[in-house]
Amino acid sequence: MTAWKSGYAETRVGARAPWEPASVLAVEPGRTLEPVELRLPKGASITGRVLDDAGDPLADMQVTVGRAVPVNGRLQFRSLGLTATTDDRGEYRIGGLSSGSFVVNAFGWAAPAAPLTRSRLAARPFSIFYPHTPFLGQARPVTLRPGEDLTAIDVVYTPETMVMPTVSGRVIDPRGLGSRASILAASAADGIGAATRSIGGGVQPTGEFQFPLPPGDYVLTAQAGDMMATIPLTVDRADVSGLEFVLVKSARLMGRLIFDGTSPRPANAAVMAVTQGVGNPMSMRGPSAVRSNGAFVLSDVIGVCELQVFGTPGWHVKAIRAAGRDLLDVPIEFKGGEELRDVEIVLTDRTAELGGVITGLPAGANVSVLVFPDDPRQTAHRARRVRADQNGRFLAADLMPGTYLAALAADVDDGQWPTTAYLNRFRPTAQHVTLGDGEQKNISLVWTDSR
Repeated sequence: MTAWKSGYAETRVGARAPWEPASVLAVEPGRTLEPVELRLPKGASITGRVLDDAGDPLADMQVTVGRAVPVNGRLQFRSLGLTATTDDRGEYRIGGLSSGSFVVNAFGWAAPAAPLTRSRLAARPFSIFYPHTPFLGQARPVTLRPGEDLTAIDVVYTPETMVMPTVSGRVIDPRGLGSRASILAASAADGIGAATRSIGGGVQPTGEFQFPLPPGDYVLTAQAGDMMATIPLTVDRADVSGLEFVLVKSARLMGRLIFDGTSPRPANAAVMAVTQGVGNPMSMRGPSAVRSNGAFVLSDVIGVCELQVFGTPGWHVKAIRAAGRDLLDVPIEFKGGEELRDVEIVLTDRTAELGGVITGLPAGANVSVLVFPDDPRQTAHRARRVRADQNGRFLAADLMPGTYLAALAADVDDGQWPTTAYLNRFRPTAQHVTLGDGEQKNISLVWTDSR
């Protein structure tokens, strides 16, 4: 149950913040559930301006408020879904915010005020965090109290952030000779969708290359025919030189999708080898369409990758098998020249459910149930956080078969809880449970004041 009103922060029953899961309300036939109370706090707001490196206003810039949370060991920006566009005075205002600590991001086309030099471009999209840094880890959080109107939160494109560093190096073949190729620099932009970028550059016949690249985290891929090489790279404000790509023959994967279930098979299924680089995983290659018999072929694969399936709503990846190995949730390293045949990706429409009841739970307690795999490698994809209803009953759905741990936790750190390090602290007191294919199982968890 959710309530909202102009000038107030949206509230969900049992959730202390918009990013927390809400409590579940169980309504029994013929009975009245009361009292259900939703207290709407006065909405807070953030106002400010977006300025260029000369202090002049920048219009039509997109400003977003979110939080910095760790994902796969790196900070990512999680937007609250509240955005604003700067007016002709460079001003913005975002209201209806709850109390808490937030990060402010500005994104859009910004032209340097000073004359152009080798390392400056006339206009380009750029992502900046308050107060004036392109790096999420250097952003200054903004703390809001209920109903507070925080002003002068100005995001400034300083001369340092407007400089475009140059990346240079050489591409060579296995014999050590310079090779002409194409280079693609892909960035997940700290999780800001609008700022996600892929920038291409050319290579001279001698193998030498040089091109400007905005600060950020990238995966660089060089390709010449079926020869490839990748390098993860962090670009700060200084030029980067001396990069060397040693081309090797790319790998190739052939296999098929197996649909283990009764639901209609999707018509637009696709398989992708997703590069595990920096930030969010990004693919250097397009997806492979799946044929009517389930067959697929992936070419131009190199580096550390993870197989993912797209376009299959209602279906979940149950297993990935190749050469006698289980590759589910396990990245694969391709050093070059491999040909992996008979890859089987099994999808199922029968997921398991883990439900139960919490005993000894005080009325109105803010308690979460954490359900996570016993195998730490599967934490990122399979961990669940759910809330119980007013009777202490809970349900975690859409689980794959396997062995899980279930634990109770109060005051969960919403940014940290999906990480293996955070969940490991609950292992000593967690309850083990094994779920079969499509199984529905119930357990009992006991709440104690010592938790």
